[in-house]
Amino acid sequence: MKTSRFFAAATILVLTASSIFSQTLEPGVYESADKVTHVTVKLSGNKLLFNDGRDTSEYLKIAENKYLWKEYSLILMAGENGKLVMTNQEGSFKTEYGMYAPANGQPAPGVMAFTWHDNRYYAAPNKDPRFTGTYKTEDEGKFGPPLVHLDANGSGSFQMHGGTPIPITWWMETSITGEVRKIKGARGDRYTLVVKYGPGGGGNYPEGSFDRMQFDVWPDKAVILGERVKPL
Repeated sequence: MKTSRFFAAATILVLTASSIFSQTLEPGVYESADKVTHVTVKLSGNKLLFNDGRDTSEYLKIAENKYLWKEYSLILMAGENGKLVMTNQEGSFKTEYGMYAPANGQPAPGVMAFTWHDNRYYAAPNKDPRFTGTYKTEDEGKFGPPLVHLDANGSGSFQMHGGTPIPITWWMETSITGEVRKIKGARGDRYTLVVKYGPGGGGNYPEGSFDRMQFDVWPDKAVILGERVKPL
C-alpha cells in the first residue's frame, strides 16, 4: 500500500514538474483580466522589451522564461496556460496577463489588424444593427452636438467639441479570430469602437490614424465615450 502511494505521489510530482518546465514565454500582445490594459512583449536575444502603450522597458534574462528589470526589481516570467506574470523579487505582488495576439498570429478572414499606442489590436465590420445611427451629446437635458454618426456600411463621422465632423471608417474590436470583445457589467455590456479618421481632423485626429473608444450598451441606450448617446 505504501509503495503504491509512493509511486502515485512520484507521478504527480513528475507531471507537476513537467507542466512547470513546459511553460514558455511567447512574444505578442497580452491583456489584463478585465481586458482593459494591453502590453506588448518582444524577445531579442537575452532581452525582453515590455511596452505598456506609453514606454518601453528592457528586461534581462535571469533564467529560462524569466526576465528582470533591475531598475525597479520587477520580474516578468511565463505563467500557466500561456499567461505572462509580473511580480517583484520579493514575490509580494503578482499581476497576470493573458495572451491577446501572438506575435506571429494571422487574423481570421475579414479581421483587420491595426496599431494603437504601439500595441496591435484586431477589428471587424459591425454586424449588430443596434449600433448604427446618430449619437448626440446631452447638455442640461438637451441633446445635440458634438455628434457621432455610424452608418451600416462602416462609414460615419466623429465631431470634436467645438469642431466640425470628421469622416471616419469604423469597426468593432475583436479577437484575432473575429470574436467581438465585450465586458459584461452591472448595467450592460462594454465594447470597444475602432475608428480610422479621414481628412479634416489634424492635431489629435490626423488622417489615417486609428482610435479606440469606450462603447457602452445598456438596455435602454448605447453610449460612446461616456457622453454621446443613442436611445435603443
